[in-house]
Formats: sequence, C-alpha cells, structure tokens
Amino acid sequence: MKDTLLRVAGMIAHAKMHPAPFAAEDKSDFISAIEAGTIKIEDNQVTFASQELLVEWTARYCAQNVSAAWQDLDRATQALRTAESVRVRLKLPKAFSGVLINTLENDFGIKVLVRLADIARDYIGQNSNNPALNAVYFIFCDALPRLEYDAKDLAKYLSPVLMATESYNPSDRLHQAIERLAARSEYQARALIEAFLEEPWRRSVELAANALKALWDLNPLAAHKRAKELSESNLTAFQQVGVIALSRFTYESTKHEQELESTIERLEELARYQDDGLLPAIAQAYGTLIGSIDEPNISPRLRRGFLRLASSDVPIIQWVVANILLRLTAELEGADWFWDALNCMAGVPAAQKEILNCLDWTTFNKVDNEPERVIEYLKSVVMSRPYGMEGGQARLHEIYEHTVAALIEKQQTSVEAAITRWFTSRQARLILAAADLVSRLVRESRRDSDRVIQLDKSELGKLTDENAQRVVCAIIGFVQDYSAMASLLISALSRKDVSEHVLEFIETGLIEVAHYNKPLSVGEYLRSVADETDTSQRVCQLIEEVLTRSEKSLSQLENRPELKELIPPDIRAERFRSAEESQRYRMYQEIMFDESGFIGMIPTVPVKYGRSTIPSGFGSVESSLPMMSVRTDVELPRGDIIDPVGQMISRERWRKMAITGPKDGSLDSSNSEINQLQDNKSE
Repeated sequence: MKDTLLRVAGMIAHAKMHPAPFAAEDKSDFISAIEAGTIKIEDNQVTFASQELLVEWTARYCAQNVSAAWQDLDRATQALRTAESVRVRLKLPKAFSGVLINTLENDFGIKVLVRLADIARDYIGQNSNNPALNAVYFIFCDALPRLEYDAKDLAKYLSPVLMATESYNPSDRLHQAIERLAARSEYQARALIEAFLEEPWRRSVELAANALKALWDLNPLAAHKRAKELSESNLTAFQQVGVIALSRFTYESTKHEQELESTIERLEELARYQDDGLLPAIAQAYGTLIGSIDEPNISPRLRRGFLRLASSDVPIIQWVVANILLRLTAELEGADWFWDALNCMAGVPAAQKEILNCLDWTTFNKVDNEPERVIEYLKSVVMSRPYGMEGGQARLHEIYEHTVAALIEKQQTSVEAAITRWFTSRQARLILAAADLVSRLVRESRRDSDRVIQLDKSELGKLTDENAQRVVCAIIGFVQDYSAMASLLISALSRKDVSEHVLEFIETGLIEVAHYNKPLSVGEYLRSVADETDTSQRVCQLIEEVLTRSEKSLSQLENRPELKELIPPDIRAERFRSAEESQRYRMYQEIMFDESGFIGMIPTVPVKYGRSTIPSGFGSVESSLPMMSVRTDVELPRGDIIDPVGQMISRERWRKMAITGPKDGSLDSSNSEINQLQDNKSE
C-alpha cells in the first residue's frame, strides 16, 4: 500500500495538472488503494481521497527525492526547490513542509537543523541570497512550528543561521515560526525564552521577544513580569528584548490597563537615561504601542513620549520613527498624533536622504485622502530650515519629490490654493517655496497643454486689498518663468473686487517684467486668453492695454539709433560666425561619431520625403507631422540679457514690497521706470 501511495504522489507531483492524468490499463495496480478509500480515480484522473492524504503522501514522496540527493548540496537544493514548487502548484498548506522535514528526520535519519547550521556557517558574510541557504532556510521555517526540538539545541544551531541571514527582515519567517512554536504551551514558551537569552549573538537573543509574545497569549501576567525584568537588566541586549516584548503585547483597555500604564512608565524611565544603544528600541516600542491602540484610547503620556522621540535630531532615532510612520500610513486615517509626529520631523536635514525618502513616501501615500494636511506638513518643512538661502537646504520638490509630483498630478486645486496663501506670507522662505511649486507646475504644464497655472479664486476672495497687492508683488518678484508670471497675474483678476492699486500692480508687472522679458511667448499667451470666449471684459481690456503699451515701448526701443562704435566690422562678424559654426560642427562630430562607435557604423541618408515627429523635450513624442522646417530658436529674456543688474534690482524691490507691503498702497513714485510708464500712460 505504501509503495502504491508514493507512486500516486509521484504522478501528481510530476503532472502539469491536478488531478493527474491516469492510464486506464494501469487501474488494476491500484485496486487495493481504491478499496481502502485512500485514492480516487474518475474520468481517467487520479488523486487522493482527502486533502490531508494529498499533503502527507506528496510530502513523503518529495522527502524521498531530497534524501536521495542529500549528500550533494546542489542536487539537494534543487530537490528542495522542486518540493516547494509542488506545494505552491497544488496550493497545499505549510503543513506540507512539516511532513517533509519530519519524514527526512524520522524515516531517513537526516538532521535538517544541523545541516542548515553547517550551510549557514559556510555562507556567513557572503551574499544572503544564496540559493542553497535559502532553499533549506525557508522550508525549515515553514515546518518549524510542527517539529520537535530541544529548546537549547534549537537556539544553538539557529545562531549561525541568524548570522548568515543578518540582512533579512527581522520580522521574517524564522521570527514568526518561533512565535508559533512557543505558542504550543507555556512550558515551551518559557524554555525558548531562557534558551535564546543564553546565546551570545544579539539576533539570537532577540528571538526571546517572539517567545515572550507567545507567552503573553498564554499567561499575560507572567509574560509582562518577565519582560519588565529584562528591561531592568544591566545588559543592553536584555533591555532591548524586554522593551520590544513590552511593546508587542496586545493590551486590551479593560483587562490590561494596569500593565499598559506600567509599560509606559518603564519606557519613560529608560528614555530619560538617553542611552544611545537603547533609544532606537525605545522609539520602536513607542511606535508599536501607539500604532496598536485606537486614537481615542491613546494616553497623553504615550503620545508625549512618542512625539518627544520624533523631535530628536539623532539620525538613528529619526530613521526609526520615519519607518514607523511609513509602516502605519495605510492603517491610519486622520490620526492627529500621526501628523503631529510628522511635523516634529519636518526639520530633518537634507543630507539625511534615506530618512527624507522615507518621509516622502509617507506623505505621498496621504495625497489622495488628506491633501490639505500634506500641504500643511510641507509648509512646516519649509519653515523649519533656511530654505532658499545661500548654503541652505534643497528645494521642496527635490526633498519631497514624489509627494510634490503627486500633489500636482492629483490635487492641483489644493496646490494652487496653497500657493495663493503662501504668497501672502511675510516669510521670504515660504514665498520662495510657492515660486518653486509654480516652477514645478510649469514643468507639468509643458507636458500637458491642458494644465493652466493660476491663483485660487476662493483664496483670493478672502484677502484684504493690502494682501492682494502683496500677492501680486510676490508673483512679480519671485516667479522665474515669465509665461507663468503672466498667467498668475491674469488669474488675480478673478478676485471679485480688484482695487485700482492692485490693477496698477498687475498692469505694471505684465508690461515691465513679463512682456518686456519675453514679448513673443507672453504676447502669444495674452492673445490666446483674450480670444477665449469665456474671458471677462475686464481681462480683455487689461490685455489690450498691456499689449498696446508694450508694443509701443518695444517699437520705441527698436527705433533708437544704433551706436556705430558698437557695430563690429563685416570681416570680424564673418570670422565670429565661421568660428562659431566650426565649433558647433566639431562638438557634433565628437558626440555623434568619436564617442560612439555604433553611430559611426550607421550610414547617413538625407531624407527628402516622409513624415517627422516633434519630441516634447521630456522623453515623449507629441505628434507625427509632415516633413517641414522647425524653428528651434530660444527666446532669451531680453531684460536679463540687456540689463541684468537693473532687472535684479527691480526684482529685489518687488520682493521687498511682497514681504513688507507697498507704501501707501501704490508703487514707489521714486522709481524712474514707473515714472516713465506713467508718462506713457498720460500720452
């Protein structure tokens, strides 16, 4: 009967489907098994009569193959991998692994735990993704809760395994397996706790915390007492185990209130010592506790303790807290303590890139459901550092790249509302951050022509006249893209009551800064706005006034006589043109041919007919067009080229008015450029 069942298991293990195909002429070989009710044959397909029999005999068949190859590590590894693939394909429970290991040890005398320890010793310090180590390790972890081992032997042989798998996640299969193994009985849990505490290797000692967690489910008072004793030990490793275990216990508000208060009190005592070796474990403990309790039941002491650690400037503490918040992101919605902790961490230095990346993904995950709180957090980030100052921190969209990109992609209305509010601030760093968000919006608008950058109408309606003037000054002084500047200034007219002072500021900014620097692109944008059917009469009148006065000013500028002393002789101009052309050709040759052997092998064929594509400049293709000449000239900002110092002084003046407020609600009459504009207006 045994050989028959192993044969059926082999047929199922090698078949591509379950139940396995069966030859009708072989049915007589299995009559006894059919009569015993252990296998079933229907429609020329064979299987076991129950899931339990399928698990047991398939595992026994795989164990037979593993034992035959056990002396050859490579063959044994392949046999174990095959066994695992059979389990996955047949969708068998992890009890399969337990039967497999038990069969190897009891029927074939193979000590799997000893062999696992030997393999681990050979690979300590090497790449943890070793196929031989992993093949034995993962199946052993799945089987461990169903195996019988002496606690001290288990701790002894697992020590090298933990050393070889040091880069694995601490909450991986082995830790979970120890917790399930200890849950068998209180005696088993206590034996495992003491056995792991006797091991010198730190990660072996940490397994005692898993056994303590299992003991809590069996005897909460005994588990809490032992964990607290460990937290009071003189050895840092024991203290860490005690702290970790205390935080992992499941405290029910009605049954374990006293134990929870005792745990919080002990954590406060340990935190006061400021032990660098213990503080990360304490921070982890606070995070585990506060994340496992519903917000209404979180005690003020627990909340204060966690926020105190979140305010730490020690990188390792910041790293632990950041990971806790990232882990809890999906579980919490609208938790005030969560955002308080994030705000405490807003000032993490830009040099701590890994920590900031963790915080970036945390806030990124909140963009869909809590965009306003994300924006308030970004405000805290800006205000907590020397933002934009010389030698200061990186820009907002560089520090929180994924969060800012998600906000602009999914919550542009909220971003525009934040930009409008930030432009009213008297803090230069916050205004500069708003301008940086505008720059990021400009980048997205170039990818998506449907995006329009504008101020938020509802936020504009809340502003006083003075603040509305300061918003306009901030746009003119801080926004770098002139088309975006024009769009924002035009959108400021959506305010219900626009005073003459605000209108004067908008008109001056459009003429003196935006259109003056980029007459082609800004002029094209203004005309497109005027041509839209839903554009108000007030906006159309302003655009017409701006274009008329700007074109008049530019015409006067172009008609000014040229100084012949500044015009180079024809021969010098020709030499300059020739040298410039030679330089461009040389650069082209170096890039296309000298530095690329592959391109040099491709023949160059002039194309006279066909279709062409216009790249958008961001790695994508906009459209397919007939072959044509394409203008590639770049419109340079004329003011920044002709008079960079004057433009810089003008911008600084606008920035100063944005922060301090304009005097008497109007532009300073001492500015000669404004006087000239007023003279033109009177004409």
